[in-house]
Amino acid sequence: MIQFSSVDYTGVLVINEPALFLQRLAQGYGKSRAFGCGMMMIKPGDDA
Repeated sequence: MIQFSSVDYTGVLVINEPALFLQRLAQGYGKSRAFGCGMMMIKPGDDA
């Protein structure tokens, strides 16, 4: 049986270590990366 779940978050992200953030952003998060999960869509805020 295949189970699939995902979640959407909305908020403000403060980045203290830009190099580490970019590395993790490229690698993805979690164990379901191969299924298209674990990736983050990041966009500039209204005041950027």
